[in-house]
Amino acid sequence: MQNARLPRIRSGARHLATVCALRGLAALPNACATATKLGDGRPYPEASAQLPETYATLMRIGDASRAANELPAAVRLYRRANSLDPNKIAPLLRLGETLNAMQAFNEAATAYRHALKIDPKNAEALLGLGNVFVSLDQLGHARDYLARAQIAAPQDARVFSSEGVVLDMKGDHDAAQARYRAGLAFAPDDPSLINNLALSLALSGRYDAAIAELRPLALGPQATPRVRQNLALIYGLAGRLDEAARLGRVDLDDSSVQNNLAYYGELRALANSTRSAAVGASPAASVSATPAPTPAMPADTQTAH
Repeated sequence: MQNARLPRIRSGARHLATVCALRGLAALPNACATATKLGDGRPYPEASAQLPETYATLMRIGDASRAANELPAAVRLYRRANSLDPNKIAPLLRLGETLNAMQAFNEAATAYRHALKIDPKNAEALLGLGNVFVSLDQLGHARDYLARAQIAAPQDARVFSSEGVVLDMKGDHDAAQARYRAGLAFAPDDPSLINNLALSLALSGRYDAAIAELRPLALGPQATPRVRQNLALIYGLAGRLDEAARLGRVDLDDSSVQNNLAYYGELRALANSTRSAAVGASPAASVSATPAPTPAMPADTQTAH
């Protein structure tokens, strides 16, 4: 409502700054030299001295690389898979998602545009490109592609969530909340919709309603650190600092909690429209117009949900 950041649950993940391009790779053992091991050094089951360079193998190891958060390796593999079979849309979709997670937004947009040349009505590509434009704060373009995604996938909760984010970023919280609730009619337990509805309610000053929406999710068995810290944010915006601090300490050290509490105080002092921009975030990355300190988040929440 996705450069100062606040904790959110937007989909897609983030935080690597650049993309390592595929250059002159002639065989899979070279192409995926950094993708034959997981982050802890264990080999992938498929890893061997000489793997056949096939589309299926490249996609399989690319998916394993992405799951292990080896995003540059995944990018190389998806690009190579696309070069082997340019008519398949899957490598382009996964490439776009991975680049978006790396905040390489322009390159992600290129991947999604190529996917749309293959299938102009592909909902994943339309949604992905819409989310990229949200991350770039190009809300007009974002709305256009999200509207097309809505036509292609009229019950997809992610589309409703992204459309709501755009409206929240524009300051139209009532319309945003209507989109989130429309999505919840199809997916009543969707955590992104619940989270975004709660944040939108908080932005419109309806703190009790926001807490009522998010508290069951944040304190339930499926709670994640990010959702808990979103609830802490809402408590902070409401001036309920003791509760914000209590939730903060579940996932953060005392120094980080104190920094966040100070930031919540800064947010409360902002005008409503400026606060909306500061708390705003895209579905794939943080986008903020306010040069405020970055609130702390637990290390395991630095990739998307």
